[in-house]
This record gives sequence, C-alpha cells and structure tokens, in this order.
Amino acid sequence: LAVRTLEWCRHPDTPQTTEIRPTRCQYDARGFLSHSADPRLAATGLNNFACDYDLGGKALRTCSADAGTSLMLSDAAGRAVLGMSGLVETASGSMDMSRAVTTRRQYEGSSLPGRLLSIAEQVSGRPERVTERLLWSESGAEAGANNLAGACIRHYDPSGCVETGSIALSGLA
Repeated sequence: LAVRTLEWCRHPDTPQTTEIRPTRCQYDARGFLSHSADPRLAATGLNNFACDYDLGGKALRTCSADAGTSLMLSDAAGRAVLGMSGLVETASGSMDMSRAVTTRRQYEGSSLPGRLLSIAEQVSGRPERVTERLLWSESGAEAGANNLAGACIRHYDPSGCVETGSIALSGLA
C-alpha cells in the first residue's frame, strides 16, 4: 500500500525549478484507505478525503473537502438501501443538512430474488420523488419464449423509459 506518492511539477517558464507535490494516504488495519491528503492540503496537515467502512468493507461514511460528507447504509444482503449526500460539517462540528439529498432504494421481498424495484430521492425540505422504477418479467411461457424470464423489461428514469421486448441468445434483440 502506498502511503505517500510524490509528483514533480515544473512550469514551462521556469524549467530549472521543481516543485514536489506529495499525496499522503493512511489505511486502517484491514488495508482500506481511511485518510488521504492531496497536494493542495498536504502542506496544511488537513485531509481532503476520509472514509469509514462497515465490517464487509463497504464505505459507510465518506468525507471530502470538495463534495462534503456522504453516508450509505446497506441491508444484510449488502445492497445499498439508504444514502445521504451533500452534508456539510460546520465550524462548530455540527452537520448542515440544508443541501442534503437522501436516496432510498426499495427491493423485492425476501420470498423473491431481491431485485431493485425503485430509487427515490428527497432534497432537504422537499417531498420525496421516485426517480427510477424497474419492472421485472415473470417466469411464464410468454416471457420464456422471448428469453425474458427474470429480466428487467422496463426501466423508467428521468430521461424516459427503456423497454426490452425480447432477448436473443447473443444479447438484446
């Protein structure tokens, strides 16, 4: 694991002057990147990226100097269920959620394969809106004749709908 990467920068106007730009990385006991400081912030001793992971190695919380703080919670199957982005830590240490976006994913029940059904987003202070919806084919004779058994047949998103009528053995038809 690289703990420091050095890059040398020269400007065309002063080729004899070389500026060293270090990137520092820290890892946790499992080898996951926990903190990183790029050349902008390395000299100040501040991190521009920090991440906390769950026991399975998925990112739970990421803090970025540029993008703010994001949270992601997964279910027991490891599927993303609830996420929040756009959280900003104030100088007092509290979280400013005025620009937060909450994303909620809904999956099929436990008696089914657990496929994604919908994605809903809520901007802070506004009602939740479903931004994506997926419809899955049943396992009947008609679906089998078109090689659609268990396949996503309609995917609605803000740009429209992608509909699959049949699947050839070589791919989508």
